[in-house]
Amino acid sequence: MALSMYQTSIPQFTKMLTNLASILQKGEAFAKVKSIEESVLVNARLAPDMFPLTKQIQSACDQVKNGMARLAGIESPKFNDNEETFAQLQERIAKTIAFANSITACAGPMVARQKRSSSRSESGTLSLWAINIYSLGSTRTFTFM
Repeated sequence: MALSMYQTSIPQFTKMLTNLASILQKGEAFAKVKSIEESVLVNARLAPDMFPLTKQIQSACDQVKNGMARLAGIESPKFNDNEETFAQLQERIAKTIAFANSITACAGPMVARQKRSSSRSESGTLSLWAINIYSLGSTRTFTFM
C-alpha cells in the first residue's frame, strides 16, 4: 500500500496542534494558580529576538493551514491575527484542526509526485513539487517554531 501525503501530514499536524493546545491549557492554569495576568504570558518571549507566544501560535496554525491547502490545491482560510487570550488562541488551533480534517472531503487525495504549486512573493514566483512544500516547508517550520 502506498503512503499518501494525507497520511504523512494531516494526522501529524493535528497531533502537534492538539499537543500545542494542551500546553496552552497548562499555561492558562499556571497563570490562574500564580495570579499572573493572562496578557503577560500570551505576550511573553523566551528570548528578545523571538516572537511572542501569540505570534508563535498564529505562525504554527498558518504553516498547517497554508501548507495543507497548497498541497490540496485549495484556498486557505484567512484568519485575522488578533488573538489576545488563551481562549482565542485555543479557538484558532481548533479552527486550524477543523480545516485540516476537512481537506480530504473537499479536495480529494493529495498526490505529491504529480503536483506542483506556485507562490508569489516580493522576490518573485517560487514553484515547487508538493512533496518539497511538505518536507522542506511546512513540517520543518512547524517543528522548530
